[in-house]
Amino acid sequence: MALSAEPVEYCGLIANLAERENGSYRNITEVALIVNPKDYITKIIPGTTVLATDGTYKSEIFPFPTKVYPSSQVSSGDAIIGISVNGKIFYKAFYAGSLSKIDYSDEARWLDDERVYITKLYAYGRPVDNTSFIYLDISALVAAVLKVKVVSDDAESSGGEGGESSGGEGGESSGNADDTELTYVAVQNPTGNPSTSGYYELIGDNYVLSEDTEVDSEKTYYTLSE
Repeated sequence: MALSAEPVEYCGLIANLAERENGSYRNITEVALIVNPKDYITKIIPGTTVLATDGTYKSEIFPFPTKVYPSSQVSSGDAIIGISVNGKIFYKAFYAGSLSKIDYSDEARWLDDERVYITKLYAYGRPVDNTSFIYLDISALVAAVLKVKVVSDDAESSGGEGGESSGGEGGESSGNADDTELTYVAVQNPTGNPSTSGYYELIGDNYVLSEDTEVDSEKTYYTLSE
């Protein structure tokens, strides 16, 4: 499966983990995303980082609580997403041998009065069931963009009496309204509370309503031209 940071696609992916193999359901409050260390830097961080309206970057923004684990055991371009419970990955551990025995050796160490201790544990882990984890393709993951939509109320065009538009010679109507482009003008001497004064800030290529409660002398504010 491909990974997307869009809320609908991302939550739809996690929804697959909520259903057990036997068809019953479980509650999921957090997931673990395991990725290659290089992909974490080049794909996950850019794909989940946005520039906020206050000029700072907000990183690792996921639509669902997610903890990222870089691991060299994951191939570049691939990722694994799975259930996490209280910060621990949802898997079973299997052990071979015992930790109760500790061996030691004095060989070739007597000149320095050293004794070497050793103990070994052989183990491996596997998912609790086949629906606890999903392999992902993150090769197409792109950088995140903060989407801003500016909505303006345009006056409705009115026609003649009875709501009908009047036509000119030849029967052509003249009641079609042209689309207008929004124009923003820099405020020369901003005062008061920018967030309630309708001041905008230029973030990237978009004009966004300011969240400042006081005028910041380092910023340029804009107003929407009539």
